[in-house]
Amino acid sequence: MNLNGVLRYNKLALMHAQDNEFADNGKGINSDIKQRIFEPFFSTKPKGQGLGMAIVKEIMDCYKGNIEVENLSQGGARFTFSIPIGDIS
Repeated sequence: MNLNGVLRYNKLALMHAQDNEFADNGKGINSDIKQRIFEPFFSTKPKGQGLGMAIVKEIMDCYKGNIEVENLSQGGARFTFSIPIGDIS
């Protein structure tokens, strides 16, 4: 996403979970990158360590949550974090 881009946030309260969506109007995410985005040490940046999204995925897994990424038909990408409400044991 460039400096003129738009980042949108939406929160959805569902029966047993809360979904948090972050979407932008950038160019989207290449399918090869999308398949590997949550892998530890995978980065598209020359000096990137590739830990950011892997850590987010691990945290979501610890709380029995879920994170998904998709490209939007009108352009851009959306990350959806689904967090269970109530007992996570």
